Amino acid sequence: MRLLRQTALMASAMTLFATAQAGAQPADSGESATVRALLACQSIEDNAERAACLDRQVGELDAELQSGRLVIVERTAIQSAQREAFGLDLQSVSGLGALFAAFRPSEGEDVSEQLDDGSRVIYSAEGDIRSLLNAPVANVTQNRVGKLVITLENGQVWRQTDSVQIPIVRNSRRDGLSADIEPGALGSHFMTLSHHPRRFRTQRVR
Repeated sequence: MRLLRQTALMASAMTLFATAQAGAQPADSGESATVRALLACQSIEDNAERAACLDRQVGELDAELQSGRLVIVERTAIQSAQREAFGLDLQSVSGLGALFAAFRPSEGEDVSEQLDDGSRVIYSAEGDIRSLLNAPVANVTQNRVGKLVITLENGQVWRQTDSVQIPIVRNSRRDGLSADIEPGALGSHFMTLSHHPRRFRTQRVR
């Protein structure tokens, strides 16, 4: 049982180290010293010394996990959080933008991810979300000043911020309505609804 626990913790540490390395973060940027010490045990040639080192460092890792000082997060969880935060001002959440930036796809190419709701996320080579495509729309209304308010099925709410005239979709046509969203300059975003070709400026409000 002890060996199985050590193996599981070692695998978790390798996952943490691999994801940290994927972002090419320098050693002093928050990478865990406990994880580095555990992985360093592998380079010890003497079997007894290597086993003792692994046993000691697995104990250190276990203690940090139990105390909550160290948290192991898989890449998929980070990407899920990144999608949920799409359109929000991450500068107001200390360190969150840098955390997302550490999880980058293959260098030099965009990566497409198909989601269960039928939408598609395009990640740039830098790991940013380049666009959210075919996002199912749950509701479209107008506010008091005639701007569109679009609620996506994933719970995100976006509000039109320019004066582009977009017709409201009648209830009978709302089934199958989707939105394409892409970032613009200086934190702005643009949306295109599937029933109309004109794109308009929008802002994530919830």
